[in-house]
Amino acid sequence: MDNNYFFNSMLQFAHGCLRGCPRLTKYVGNQEETVLKSRTLDRDRIINRWIDLHVNSKSPIQRASYQVFTDCHHEDYRPDQLEKHFRTVDVLKDLTDGYTSWNRIHMDEVINCDPKLTFVAVVQGYCQSGSKPLLLPTKIGNWQRCGNTGEKGKVILSQDYLNYLRMEHDFKVTKVLKAFFYRKCNLLAEIYDSLVKERHNKGTSPVLVQVIKSIVNFSCGYFGFNPNKRQAVSTRIVEFASKNYDISTYALEIGGIAGNKEYYIQRKFTPPGSKLRCPITPLPLYVMIVEYGKMRMAQHLSFLDRFVGKTRYRHLYSNTDNAVIAIAEDSLDEAVAPELGEDYYREKPDYVSADAGNLKIEWCLESDGEWKFASAMVHNYAVVASDAAVHKNSSLSNISAERSYDIACKMLERNSVEVEQERRVNKLLNTDTKQITLVMGGSKSSIM
Repeated sequence: MDNNYFFNSMLQFAHGCLRGCPRLTKYVGNQEETVLKSRTLDRDRIINRWIDLHVNSKSPIQRASYQVFTDCHHEDYRPDQLEKHFRTVDVLKDLTDGYTSWNRIHMDEVINCDPKLTFVAVVQGYCQSGSKPLLLPTKIGNWQRCGNTGEKGKVILSQDYLNYLRMEHDFKVTKVLKAFFYRKCNLLAEIYDSLVKERHNKGTSPVLVQVIKSIVNFSCGYFGFNPNKRQAVSTRIVEFASKNYDISTYALEIGGIAGNKEYYIQRKFTPPGSKLRCPITPLPLYVMIVEYGKMRMAQHLSFLDRFVGKTRYRHLYSNTDNAVIAIAEDSLDEAVAPELGEDYYREKPDYVSADAGNLKIEWCLESDGEWKFASAMVHNYAVVASDAAVHKNSSLSNISAERSYDIACKMLERNSVEVEQERRVNKLLNTDTKQITLVMGGSKSSIM
């Protein structure tokens, strides 16, 4: 039986004590202890109810439990013990330990910075090996593989991506234009790693898969967002959240139960003003994830270059986490030269497998069928095949693959095309959609 554990740690100062501890002289926000305890009980009840309804009742194999740790009843969570842990436990000590800083810094000091730091840098440089592991934008908005940024070009690289380029492709940095340093947090990386692995586990329930996806997306998109620093303009008691609910303009609080129905307090806040400054905390998380995807794509394509050869495969299309590749044989293994077979099979598990971050086949067109492919821009490709079951249309909805292919061909001929589409207003915030007109192709694509 698989077990999933949901943990919550809370302070008596912010939640009160549910087990009879003496009252404190003051609580967070000058609130009454009874109010805090009531909200805490409601929170625990809702979480336990959600676990029973969406996890435990769905599968006899996968179970979940919810546990709360407090600073007043759990020895390891007392303030003095927490301070001790942050001095003696390595993973916690790393979060508070100091590091070297500079007022002025040389290029080599950026590349070989303090091991407690990582960075995102905007650089110029070239690969002395002659390979092309850089993914750079073109003037018309597409991307291409390059080995040199050129004197006027530049590329943004994470520390991991730069180290890979230097070690595997003899990349020489000629100029660092900007560098942004961040304290390393291995703990967050381990949490992401465990979440991604759990999401790809075949035994994970669909509900938990969606929860994990939301956790990762929200931690990247809203890390540092404080919903309490807003001015409420209306308050309603509701059974369900409004259809246009999103966390930037709404908030829900547990209300109570009446007639066996659960009710919530929904507050609507003043719309964000033009001078609103979004938190910058999520930016390095987003950049690091995207740069890791670009690095893995560069590694995969370099793997194909080495073992398949540029004359036996065509790189038709790729985005941060997917690629369309044509191979001269019926399988990747058959396309590898016999003399490279031993090295290929030894390295293959690091690049081609069902594990997250590796290449795996999502769909395949066999050589005995007829098919045609067109891609005119990023996030857009179409495949029309003799087998209609494998028609592909990557970016346009409610139109046929043949229509999408024709549109891509017109765009490649520098003609503009108008396409009516229904699009999500904000994928991260809600499920609202609106009808828009995409003007694609020509000198520039736009939305009407």
